[in-house]
Amino acid sequence: MGIRICRIARIKVKSFIGTIRQIWIAFKKILFFLTHFELKTENALYHQHKMISNGLKTAGGFFFISWATGLAIWSTSCGPYSFSGAASTHIKTIAVPVFEDRTAEFGVRDRLSNTLIDEFTRDNTLKIADQRVADSILRGVLLSVQETAGVYNQGTSNQPESVQEIRVTVTVQLKYEDVKKRKTVWETQMSQFGSYSPNKPASTRQAAIDDAIRKIANEVRNKTVADW
Repeated sequence: MGIRICRIARIKVKSFIGTIRQIWIAFKKILFFLTHFELKTENALYHQHKMISNGLKTAGGFFFISWATGLAIWSTSCGPYSFSGAASTHIKTIAVPVFEDRTAEFGVRDRLSNTLIDEFTRDNTLKIADQRVADSILRGVLLSVQETAGVYNQGTSNQPESVQEIRVTVTVQLKYEDVKKRKTVWETQMSQFGSYSPNKPASTRQAAIDDAIRKIANEVRNKTVADW
């Protein structure tokens, strides 16, 4: 969500600066017309020259201040802006091959790969493409799916202590590669968890795993398109 707000802010500032630029161009055209308009007296010419000179200074100062203000808003509204994104503009597509699986979990790696593809498709910054023609590739390894007790129910003299919530943590190793420049953009290990209650039929382990996968997909997408 923060990234989307950031993009909207940048678009608005770009529009603002563009408007100021158009005003500046229009003002220069008016000044050009004035400089070629024949005035009859030397005194008028003197005042015309002075008006044009002051006008240029004022307009130039206004344009610079507006540009600087827009740039400052852009930077502060989205945090420190990195111009390294300009180096990534050649990347238009991404491939997400099925992850390597080092667990005994059935179907988790497929759901992870598919969820990542859906996340990039919804975001639409990078188009999903075949690995053979993609500008970039996201490779991954499903390392583990682990369960831990999250919340306990305090026991009583008549009822023993019981687990009310179980956390399922999914851990993956990821590498994002720039195919065109033949380099690794980033490489990291990520872990996210989902929770379920063993005492509630509607709450299942699979739903908890899917929740963890969605969190990973969101984090990966943010990290991959952060500079766009």
